[in-house]
Amino acid sequence: MNDELRIRRVKQYLFQTAQKARVGHIPSSLSSVEIMYVLYNKIANITKNNANNLDRDRVIISKEHARLGQVAVLADAGLIDSKLLDKFMCDEDSILGHDLYGAVSKRNIDAIDVACGSLGHGLPFGVGLAWDSKYNVYVIVGDGELQEGTNWESIIFIGAKKLKNITLIIDRNNQQIDNYVTNIVDTYTNIARQIEAFGFDVLECDGHNIDELERVFNAKTAKPKCVIANTIKGKDCRFALNEMGFGRFHAAPFSEKNFQKVCQGTEIL
Repeated sequence: MNDELRIRRVKQYLFQTAQKARVGHIPSSLSSVEIMYVLYNKIANITKNNANNLDRDRVIISKEHARLGQVAVLADAGLIDSKLLDKFMCDEDSILGHDLYGAVSKRNIDAIDVACGSLGHGLPFGVGLAWDSKYNVYVIVGDGELQEGTNWESIIFIGAKKLKNITLIIDRNNQQIDNYVTNIVDTYTNIARQIEAFGFDVLECDGHNIDELERVFNAKTAKPKCVIANTIKGKDCRFALNEMGFGRFHAAPFSEKNFQKVCQGTEIL
């Protein structure tokens, strides 16, 4: 099965899981599905055979609202049992969800490295994992999440210590729950220049293009690498894009009419 078909399957997992659970951050997940797909399938050294090894690569989803997208990608890749999606954010015996702390600490979900909960935690965790280790660490943050000071402390440290085994990935969609990032605290417009100032090489790409993502992740840089992936929050759901409303579809399921549209592929952009 080629990448395009597998991405469609991932999105079907995503839509169906959210609809069954009647909750899920669909627009946030659609913003970063391709990023996570490329990391888990083409870049990071994480397989079914080495998932519980301490020396394998790490992928951290700091923008926690994309957890639904992550578990859909992992299910497609065979890194978790797809049956676990039935437990996504359910009230009883839930083992997957927005905040996975309990699941990660108590259950055997080896491919999920860090449960962040609140925003701004993933990059500091990543720095700790990358420090004095030989494996690679990939951390996905949102552009709105960069309003958290903990991220900038980590960026300063990475640049100062020249940590080249950690890659900062910014899901740059210029939206957060209640407005455009540029209308709140602008961590969107000049973000490349700002991060370069702290000692990074910054590469930019289309965050929905598999080939471009693979190219920038594989690119050799002289300094620590930051990848800015330009994305669309709610991609593939025209009604979510057109109606906007920011928080309108943030965590809510679709109407049955819109659910059928996305499952039939009639909303694909």
